[in-house]
Amino acid sequence: MGYFPTAIAALNPADGRIYEFSHDGDGNPVLIHRNVESLVRSLIVLKKFCEEREENEDLDPQELRRRIEAFDDLPFAVERSEWNRMYEEIVDGIF
Repeated sequence: MGYFPTAIAALNPADGRIYEFSHDGDGNPVLIHRNVESLVRSLIVLKKFCEEREENEDLDPQELRRRIEAFDDLPFAVERSEWNRMYEEIVDGIF
């Protein structure tokens, strides 16, 4: 379906779930979204959060997690997921 900074996102056509395959991982898929709608919503939330953070540097990154987890808890469920990597970069101020 597309690329994250260090992973490829793939759709399982059998159940509609979204998995990532990390470029530097073990090759095993990581479930990151329950469906395409969740992926799209999460990306929209990420974009909006980044825009808001440009205007308010004090906006807590935890707010991003809260907004995404409100409709899908999968993006941050696995510690090595791309969403957690991006979140860490946001916390560190490099995303």
